[in-house]
Amino acid sequence: MKVVVTHERSDDFTYEALEIVIDDTYKFSVHHSEDTPEDNTLYRNFSDCFDIPNMLQRAYEAGRKSEPFEVVYYREED
Repeated sequence: MKVVVTHERSDDFTYEALEIVIDDTYKFSVHHSEDTPEDNTLYRNFSDCFDIPNMLQRAYEAGRKSEPFEVVYYREED
Protein backbone atom coordinates (compact mmCIF):
# COMPACT_ATOMS: atom_id res chain seq x y z
CA MET A 1 0.00 0.00 0.00
CA LYS A 2 1.36 3.39 -0.99
CA VAL A 3 -0.04 6.54 0.60
CA VAL A 4 0.84 9.90 -0.95
CA VAL A 5 0.21 12.97 1.18
CA THR A 6 0.43 16.34 -0.55
CA HIS A 7 0.46 19.51 1.55
CA GLU A 8 0.31 22.90 -0.07
CA ARG A 9 0.12 26.37 1.39
CA SER A 10 0.57 29.98 0.45
CA ASP A 11 3.63 31.88 1.64
CA ASP A 12 1.50 33.93 4.02
CA PHE A 13 -0.34 30.84 5.36
CA THR A 14 -3.74 32.21 4.33
CA TYR A 15 -4.41 29.06 2.30
CA GLU A 16 -3.54 25.44 3.10
CA ALA A 17 -4.61 22.12 1.63
CA LEU A 18 -3.90 18.47 2.30
CA GLU A 19 -4.67 15.64 -0.11
CA ILE A 20 -4.33 11.89 0.45
CA VAL A 21 -4.04 9.39 -2.41
CA ILE A 22 -3.85 5.65 -1.74
CA ASP A 23 -2.52 3.33 -4.45
CA ASP A 24 -3.00 6.03 -7.10
CA THR A 25 -6.65 6.63 -6.10
CA TYR A 26 -7.78 9.94 -4.59
CA LYS A 27 -9.22 9.36 -1.11
CA PHE A 28 -9.31 12.50 1.00
CA SER A 29 -8.72 16.24 0.98
CA VAL A 30 -9.15 19.22 3.24
CA HIS A 31 -8.75 22.92 2.41
CA HIS A 32 -8.42 25.96 4.64
CA SER A 33 -8.59 29.60 3.54
CA GLU A 34 -8.34 32.65 5.79
CA ASP A 35 -9.73 34.91 3.07
CA THR A 36 -12.89 32.90 2.41
CA PRO A 37 -13.81 30.79 5.45
CA GLU A 38 -17.04 29.72 3.75
CA ASP A 39 -14.85 27.83 1.26
CA ASN A 40 -13.02 25.84 3.92
CA THR A 41 -13.84 22.26 3.14
CA LEU A 42 -13.43 18.66 4.06
CA TYR A 43 -14.82 18.00 0.62
CA ARG A 44 -18.44 18.79 -0.05
CA ASN A 45 -20.64 18.32 3.03
CA PHE A 46 -17.77 16.58 4.85
CA SER A 47 -18.24 13.52 2.63
CA ASP A 48 -14.54 12.61 2.83
CA CYS A 49 -15.07 11.80 6.52
CA PHE A 50 -17.01 8.72 5.47
CA ASP A 51 -13.83 7.35 3.85
CA ILE A 52 -11.82 7.41 7.09
CA PRO A 53 -13.00 4.00 8.42
CA ASN A 54 -12.27 2.38 5.04
CA MET A 55 -8.78 3.93 4.93
CA LEU A 56 -8.06 2.65 8.43
CA GLN A 57 -9.32 -0.83 7.51
CA ARG A 58 -7.15 -0.90 4.39
CA ALA A 59 -4.06 0.11 6.39
CA TYR A 60 -4.84 -2.51 9.03
CA GLU A 61 -5.31 -5.24 6.40
CA ALA A 62 -2.05 -4.27 4.67
CA GLY A 63 -0.21 -4.63 7.98
CA ARG A 64 -1.95 -7.87 8.84
CA LYS A 65 -0.91 -9.34 5.49
CA SER A 66 2.65 -7.99 5.89
CA GLU A 67 2.26 -5.97 2.71
CA PRO A 68 4.70 -3.12 2.16
CA PHE A 69 3.35 0.15 3.56
CA GLU A 70 4.88 3.34 2.22
CA VAL A 71 3.91 6.92 3.03
CA VAL A 72 5.31 9.63 0.76
CA TYR A 73 5.02 13.30 1.69
CA TYR A 74 5.10 16.17 -0.78
CA ARG A 75 5.03 19.83 0.07
CA GLU A 76 3.93 22.24 -2.61
CA GLU A 77 4.76 25.85 -1.87
CA ASP A 78 3.18 28.82 -3.61
